[in-house]
Amino acid sequence: MACGVPVICSHTSSFPEVVGGAALMVDPYNFGELAWAINEVWQDRELCSYLIEKGYQQVKNFNWDRCAKETLDFFIS
Repeated sequence: MACGVPVICSHTSSFPEVVGGAALMVDPYNFGELAWAINEVWQDRELCSYLIEKGYQQVKNFNWDRCAKETLDFFIS
């Protein structure tokens, strides 16, 4: 997302929380669904642009300084 590319990821684990609505999420065991998502991003320029813009917005929620502070706070408390 921070590199300006549309993201396709699994809808499992912590990915939905991390990407928010800024990615296409698929079942990681459904190869047809993954192929569909790749084709959608490849063929639909509006979707591609939308995911790129949403990605740029989503990455603003994360930074290394905040990560370090929250990790330190966790260990101190």
